[in-house]
Amino acid sequence: MDTTTKAQELVDFANTNGIFIHSRTSPTEWAEILKEHNGECPCKHAPTCPCDDALVRTKNAEAPPENQMCGCAFFVSKAYLDHYGRKPWSNNATIPVVETKKPKQDTKSFKFRKISDVDPVLEKKALGKVNTYLNSLELIKDGDFDKLDTILAQEEEDSNDCGVCAADAEIMRANAQFVNVVCRNGDPSCEEELSRLVDRTKQIIAENFNVAGYALITESASPKVKNTKHNAWTEFNSEISKHPALDGKSGKYRMKIAASIYRGEHETVEDAIEAIQE
Repeated sequence: MDTTTKAQELVDFANTNGIFIHSRTSPTEWAEILKEHNGECPCKHAPTCPCDDALVRTKNAEAPPENQMCGCAFFVSKAYLDHYGRKPWSNNATIPVVETKKPKQDTKSFKFRKISDVDPVLEKKALGKVNTYLNSLELIKDGDFDKLDTILAQEEEDSNDCGVCAADAEIMRANAQFVNVVCRNGDPSCEEELSRLVDRTKQIIAENFNVAGYALITESASPKVKNTKHNAWTEFNSEISKHPALDGKSGKYRMKIAASIYRGEHETVEDAIEAIQE
């Protein structure tokens, strides 16, 4: 695959159909990701990218703005961009100048690959949270803490069915408010606190990627980390699957049980089995 040709195809697809490319990833970067996946959608929504499904999802005016995106959140609608206070990618895009110090970490370094199948509803929910926190990273980079506070408050409200998810949003929001005050007043600890906030956000992103069945890879990671076969989710899933109460159950059902406990929806295997039908 010629990445230059593919990048232009992505741009033409967006322009022709009146949709936008998210500024978090350039067409060239996305073309390189597609090349690594043999041209297939890296989120496993279609055999090729761009695809018709991207149009259906992005141009669905009846869907909430945050859902008007392709499965990978590469193609998005104007309503989506307005909702998150973002600008689309463009050839002459510039980084906005803000008074707040910016973290040194690169907030665009996320790559991922599908490693296991999980319940589709759970996967969609987890990837939605990945998208929210990726946008949060961009807002941190831009120093837009007011918009970040709004997004995290909404995330906390939307996570009332998941105690762990709501706690993530609540803690992140409190941390962001603290960092905003520290940096706005020129405190010497600003840079260190920004770094911690970025690290915590990346941790939440990685956790939700794992729950959705993806292995997260960062470009700055060492080869040893990239080649690691196990992560927190797979190890947790493996241990739960060994529970005697799950003997004879399908792998898919065992994964559902493990995922519900991993996200804090149930405390024990027995509770999860009682609530979830095979």
